[in-house]
This record gives sequence, C-alpha cells and structure tokens, in this order.
Amino acid sequence: MCVFGVVACVIISGALSMKPDSRTQTALQGANVTLTCSNKTWSELFYVIWRVTVNHSECVVSHSDDGRNSNTCHGGKALLNTSSGGSYLLIPRFSRRDQGLYRCEAAYQCGGDYVNISLMLSVPPSVSAWLELRGGRRSAVCVAGRGYPAATVTWRTAGNLTTPTTAVTTTTLDPLDGSVTVTSTLDLPGDGAMENATCVVAHPSWGKERTIRPVDSRAESVSVLRVALLICAVTVLPTLGALYFGRKTAIRHCWQSVCRSSQEATPPATDVVEHVEPYASYVQRVSYVQRVNSLYSSSADLLK
Repeated sequence: MCVFGVVACVIISGALSMKPDSRTQTALQGANVTLTCSNKTWSELFYVIWRVTVNHSECVVSHSDDGRNSNTCHGGKALLNTSSGGSYLLIPRFSRRDQGLYRCEAAYQCGGDYVNISLMLSVPPSVSAWLELRGGRRSAVCVAGRGYPAATVTWRTAGNLTTPTTAVTTTTLDPLDGSVTVTSTLDLPGDGAMENATCVVAHPSWGKERTIRPVDSRAESVSVLRVALLICAVTVLPTLGALYFGRKTAIRHCWQSVCRSSQEATPPATDVVEHVEPYASYVQRVSYVQRVNSLYSSSADLLK
C-alpha cells in the first residue's frame, strides 16, 4: 500500500512537472510586486525555489523545511509568508532593472507547482488627440506617448465601428528610457462621415480602454485668445488706469507743494526796495557828518 502511494505521488509529480503555468505579468514603476508560486502553506511545502533571470544573469531565492535557505538576488527581493501561512516572492520598488523571467518550483506531498512568469514594467502613456490640416485635408491625430509597453490605438466612428483602413499608425522608441510613443492619423473625408470619430487607447496598466475625442486646435487657439483678452480687459486695463490717474494726482500735488514752498521762501520785491537806501543819499549823509566833525574839532581847539 505504501509502495502504491509512493508510485502514485511520483506519477502525479511527473505529470505536473510537464505542465508549468506560464504567463506574462506587468507591474507599475515603483510598485511593490508580489509573485505567488503555490497556494500551499509553509507547513505543507517541502521547498520553494525561485530562479530569477534578469539582464542575462540568474539569481536564486529559496526556502526548505529543513532550514536550508538561500538568497543570491539583489534589490531587496525576498521570500516571505502571509499571515495565513502562504508563500510569496516580494520585489520592492519595481523598476526596469527587475524585468525578466521568474521561474518557481514548489514541492509538497504528492505534488508540486511550477510557474514561469515574464514580468514586465508597465508605464501608462499620456494620451492626446486633435484635428489639423494636412495637404488641404482635415486629419484627426491621436498620440499615446511615452508608455511601456506600447499602447494599442484604434479609431471608432459614430456607429461604433473601427476604421483601421484609413488610419496610419507609427511607433517610436525612445532610446534613453525605452518608452514607446504610438501616433495614429486618420484622414477625414469631406462629406463629414467621420466627423465624430473618437480615438480608443488600450494599455495593460489600465483596467479598461480609454476614449478621447480630437480637439480642433484652431477653435482651441481662438478660445485661448478670447480668454487672454478678457483677462487683460478685466485686470490689466483697470490697473493701468489707476496708475495713470494716481500719477497725475501725485504730480499735481507735488507741483502745488513746490510752488507754495517757493512763494514762502522768496520775500516780495517791494520789501527789498523799502529797506535799501539810495547810494546818493548815503554819500550826502556821510559828507554832512564829516563836516560836522570838522567844525566840532575846530571849536574845541579855540577853547583851549
């Protein structure tokens, strides 16, 4: 009976080893990523081994029930357990250097779990759409910029139908950070059949696709100009008027003060004339005094 059980376990384990669970998983920049290999608890597992291949180099994070644990990986990767006793691999602050293949092997009584996870960085793109003239024809342009991996851009008309035949899509890779910009241009016929076309963007970092309607750049420019003129009329013109009248009033007050000060500091011309003695009168008075003094001196000499 025991031999039959051992044989059954070996058969089951061999069957499981031939069918690993392979999947692709994305993670956001800076997120703490957790990878699960088995739903068994620590007490049920014989061992768990994670083999991580990143940038053409391999490291190992492992745990076994006999205490033989190992961790040769960098960046804070660690094998931890949940509050319920489950096992998971933690990758803190996920970045581009953590992209790679994560292979796990977990063994337990009469079984084992094997997973291959291709872990990729996911950067949500910035989306914009507008209308423009190209060669005398109107075109709708939709851009999903600087995302990773590349976003999927399609067009939808008013009838909820995608029109890929008239749309031209280009993809540009940034050599510095590896981000991808997807640009799709849709020529609009002159009959107005696709005037209400909308851009549909899908990306792995989003739970659902996003829809954006192209904006007429000319109408937006006119709107911005109107807003600028309104702001100028409401704020700038009253300010300039207040400065003008304030300056005019200040100049008038200053001029009055200067004139008043000048009048108070300068005596009237008539006062100067009244206090100045004519030169001829001054000479006559001096001659008279000299003659009187001479007579007084002669009389004094006679009385001696």
